[in-house]
Amino acid sequence: MSVVKKFRRGYTLITTMLVMIVLFVIGIAGAMLVYYGNMTSGAMINYSKAYYNADYGLQQVAYNAMNGACSCANNDCGMFQKLPTGGTVQVITQSDTNNKTCFIESIGTGQTGGQVVRAIAISTGSSNWGALGVIGGSVSIGGSPAINGCDYINQCEATGLLKGSNLTLNGNLNSYTCQSNPHPNNPQGIVGNPYTKTTTSTDVAQLITNFNSFSQLQSYLQNQVANYFGATANSDGSIGTPTQNPSCYCNNSAMTSSSGITCGTTAMPNSCSYYYIGGSLSIGSASFENNQIIYADGGINITGNTLSISGGLLYTPNLLTIDTHGNTQIGGYTQPTTLIASNASIDMHGTSSINGLLMINNLSDFSIGNSSVNGALYVNNASDGINLSGNTSINFNYAILQTITSAFPNLFNPINCYSQGPQQVMLNAETLY
Repeated sequence: MSVVKKFRRGYTLITTMLVMIVLFVIGIAGAMLVYYGNMTSGAMINYSKAYYNADYGLQQVAYNAMNGACSCANNDCGMFQKLPTGGTVQVITQSDTNNKTCFIESIGTGQTGGQVVRAIAISTGSSNWGALGVIGGSVSIGGSPAINGCDYINQCEATGLLKGSNLTLNGNLNSYTCQSNPHPNNPQGIVGNPYTKTTTSTDVAQLITNFNSFSQLQSYLQNQVANYFGATANSDGSIGTPTQNPSCYCNNSAMTSSSGITCGTTAMPNSCSYYYIGGSLSIGSASFENNQIIYADGGINITGNTLSISGGLLYTPNLLTIDTHGNTQIGGYTQPTTLIASNASIDMHGTSSINGLLMINNLSDFSIGNSSVNGALYVNNASDGINLSGNTSINFNYAILQTITSAFPNLFNPINCYSQGPQQVMLNAETLY
């Protein structure tokens, strides 16, 4: 065999070996790419599973805490669960010293290990918002009224009827959850999530405010007004002689009109943050800013036909009287009115409506026929009963109450609602790692 032939055979062998080596390297590289690709894909799937496990636990516990199903203190709302989709979730809860804020940490584990931790702090004081809250007395039902805790427009669900242990409920109404309500556009009966809830609170102030009693709420309002006037807060509920902002102080009775408040024959400015009326305040049509407070020491009278009132917080340590006819509207949807009183008598006829929040310590009469309350009604003691008949409706309204709580954050707890859509408060959840 010639040297040339031997060289050609050796060259062919070397070339073949080189090609085989290259193919082998490419094959190994491809196998490694597939292997690491599968590992990466598996890790991503496992991370996603851990994330959603953590989010599931966070939502479940947040819902229970906000709706009073458990207490955040000492991990009472905590949970540990193996999930059928693979992996686990462990949730740890703790509250602040006043049991107003719940801290929730949710640890999700994937099917093959690895963890994601999600956390949030929520206000548990807001869990007691609803359409109607009554601590004691009685509620009498006849006809086809509605106590509605479902705000479908704003996708916010609340309790229909919050009742104290001393409340007597007379009559029967059908009860539905927000999802099972057969008449979402025309609610009838008690509707909400839950439709009724018995509270252990002994005062309505504990349900929706930062105070432990109605009297503490009253003292706060009196002191705020007294500070505005640089005056003394007297033990009988009155405010002493002002040393500042005297044009906003009326030591006599006053009345309102579309142009503002008139003290005797003197028109008061419209720009006051606080008004003090030493006598009674008679309200016809009136318009206030959402964050203005009107303190009427001698009582508040809202009487007449086809009145229009918007905005403001109206408070009296004495008697609030509402006796209206026709198409009276107290409060608007964008300018709701808050009414707070030690004692109240409410009798409304026609197709009147109250768009706002009512907080009453002692309610001696509540008969509103075919009228409606859109927002919420809270009563410590309904001594002569709350009478719901005809097409009366009391409807929880998130937008109205949100406007009020935003205008008076030092008075009212925020509203956290759990809805059919995304939970509002869950937008603030954080992924720690």
